[in-house]
Amino acid sequence: MTINRPCTSALLEWAIPLLALLLVAGCGGGGGGGSGGSGASVTISGKITFDRVPFKAQLRAGRNFGGIIESPARNVVVEAVQPGNVFGGETTVASTTTDANGDYSLQVPASTTMFIRAKAQMLKTGTAPTWNFKVLNNASNDALYVMDGTAASSGSASSTRNLRATTGWGGTTYTGTRTAAPFAILDTMYQVKALILSAKADTAFPALDLFWSVSNRPASPFCPDSGNIVSSLYTTFSASNPNDECSTPTAGRDGIYILGDFSQNDTDEFDQQVIAHEAGHYFEDQFSRSDSIGGEHAIDGKLDLRVAFGEGWGDAFGAMALNDPVYRDSSGANADSGFNLESDIPQSPG
Repeated sequence: MTINRPCTSALLEWAIPLLALLLVAGCGGGGGGGSGGSGASVTISGKITFDRVPFKAQLRAGRNFGGIIESPARNVVVEAVQPGNVFGGETTVASTTTDANGDYSLQVPASTTMFIRAKAQMLKTGTAPTWNFKVLNNASNDALYVMDGTAASSGSASSTRNLRATTGWGGTTYTGTRTAAPFAILDTMYQVKALILSAKADTAFPALDLFWSVSNRPASPFCPDSGNIVSSLYTTFSASNPNDECSTPTAGRDGIYILGDFSQNDTDEFDQQVIAHEAGHYFEDQFSRSDSIGGEHAIDGKLDLRVAFGEGWGDAFGAMALNDPVYRDSSGANADSGFNLESDIPQSPG
């Protein structure tokens, strides 16, 4: 027998030993029952999805919040977790990853209270290919984003528990929890990973952290703890330049930083071309070499050739990963900018 349960879920930031509840939204398993277990096991299965907000068909028209697409959360870590009590903390009783359809299946102890947790993490260890991509909140001690379902008894028969991460959109602005954002970011990396594996099936990917927060804004100096990240960007630190630019500098954290402060009229969690572009810099840095000197750049700028190549490479890599030559970057809800990579830019040809 399969039981489809009603649902609530929560987007959390998860870090040992602290579990901090941030947001409530989405969809998870429910039901009754106590804790315990008789030694028997049952199967809990289901689907993990997130809501993606596509662009409107017309360039510069912005995002189509009325046309949300429920999308599978692919290759994400899913756990069955027993809640903590006065005698101790949470216990993970089973773990797996979703498939290309967002489906998962777990064998768990019967008649035991537990909830399903979907992590904003893609993880594969052992024999190559291997990877470890995580979405973290740089403004909250680099906590890992997770989505939790409702705690309920696993029962004595197989059951279904689905989790759906929603956008939190309230009509003209975000009014609820932005549960979908970390999973949308991670799913772009799924496409990036697929492109690289199509060229080398046994790739061992260097670990990559992707930092997103509702506080991330285009402000300087670069201080991720406060949300100042200048722009969506990929950055690394070195022995000669080890720290961020906070008033009290701390060790810099390598990775991709992504804008998320909607009040600043530029968020990038659903801008796949932006994220895939930055993943192109990750690929260039980790698998090859980059001679770019970095610095500010614009689409019609006359740049040092090293910068021009690096930025052109990022755009081209993103187009290949997404199989889409049109680069679009949203501004608020109702505007975006972009261009077609298969057409030259007339302002500064070349």
